Amino acid sequence: MKKRRERRQGIDWPSAKPQDLIRARERLGYRPHRVVGSHYYMLYPGTPVEKAIQIAHHSGSELSPHIVKLTWKCVHEQLGTSAEEYLNALR
Repeated sequence: MKKRRERRQGIDWPSAKPQDLIRARERLGYRPHRVVGSHYYMLYPGTPVEKAIQIAHHSGSELSPHIVKLTWKCVHEQLGTSAEEYLNALR
């Protein structure tokens, strides 16, 4: 299956599997806070529980480039991580 890509503001956003997003968050310092069904809630140490980021993990699914970009925006708001740093963690 061909991976979808979205190009916005000079950044080539890839599609990704939910497990890839979870690993990228862990590389950036996030830790699993809790799992409810197929939804993972990840929290950066020292961040209030209300700021936990949710990732829906359905086996065999692939998240669109737009969703990958939205997950980066959540990380950027909390940590100030650049898009390039997030994409490097995703690879």
